[in-house]
Amino acid sequence: MRGAAGLREIFARGYDQALLYRELATLRRDAPVNAAPDALRWGGVRRGEYEGLCAELGLGRLAGLPHQWAGE
Repeated sequence: MRGAAGLREIFARGYDQALLYRELATLRRDAPVNAAPDALRWGGVRRGEYEGLCAELGLGRLAGLPHQWAGE
């Protein structure tokens, strides 16, 4: 295969990172969770902080996207 040596080198250089990303993307079912289910319930987006971040990053169109605001 043409370019196989180059591909092998690229894969070898990124192997450790690939393993790290696989570990980070794996959902752990054995992790201890010391919270009541109600404490883990999604409470919505904190409106002021989110809108401020959108304004700071120049992402005004995203400011209205959340479907649930915290405390509303």
